[in-house]
Amino acid sequence: MLGPDAMTYFAGKAGVMGHAATIDVFYPVHYGQVGLFLDPELSITDIVTPRTLCIHLFDNLL
Repeated sequence: MLGPDAMTYFAGKAGVMGHAATIDVFYPVHYGQVGLFLDPELSITDIVTPRTLCIHLFDNLL
């Protein structure tokens, strides 16, 4: 278990899930939609939200 799955698991075990940010803060793009980053018709502002702080890139899918 790695990455987001591990974080979710251990946060649940520690009882701190209520402190988690909404998904768009770190994952504005679902891993099944990483192709959006390659779409020349889109800019980054089309993909992120005002709450987005960073983007987790799924290296095994790029």
